[in-house]
Order: sequence, then C-alpha cells, then structure tokens
Amino acid sequence: MDPERRHPILLAALAAAHTEIVDETVRVFDMMLSATDANAHDEVAKRQLEALQANLERLELLDDILDVVLDSDLDDTEVGGAVRALGPSGSRMRSAARRSAHRVMAGICS
Repeated sequence: MDPERRHPILLAALAAAHTEIVDETVRVFDMMLSATDANAHDEVAKRQLEALQANLERLELLDDILDVVLDSDLDDTEVGGAVRALGPSGSRMRSAARRSAHRVMAGICS
C-alpha cells in the first residue's frame, strides 16, 4: 500500500487497540477494587463481631458478679472469694434470657 493509505489505517488500528487496552485495564482495576472493598467489608464485620462477643462476655461476667454480690445468702466475707472464683473463664450463662440472646446474635452474625 502506498503511504497515504497505509498510515491512516495504521493509526486507526493503533487507536482501536489503545481503546481496547485502556478498557481492559479499567475493567481489571474495577474488579480488583471490588475485591478489595469486599475484603474490607468482611474484615470490618469480623472485627465488629469480635467486639460484640467480647462485650457480651463482659456483660455475662458482670451479671455473674452482680448475682454473687447481691446474693443475700452469702456472708460479706464470702463475697470476695466467690467473685474471684468466677473469673473470666468461670462466667457462665445461667438465665434463659442470656441463652436466647446468644441464639439471636448467632443468627444475626451468620
């Protein structure tokens, strides 16, 4: 082909290739950005769940401590030992309301 026809055809082909490459690059960037956003949302939800569980455990321990402190059957000298015996690992759910709260929270978080 003579240069008058060859150069415009070459420029048109290069312009089309440039457009396709830019479109593909933007598409890949969008996919990566979406994946990063989804991972960030998952991480935030995971951290919120951990904080919620920690708060629930603290509330359970507080409830157990209050049960001991307000127990009229315990002598004042026995309260300290009873509270220390609870400890974080000794906290347990005794009421149906707390068990129900756990079931509700498990349903929300899953």
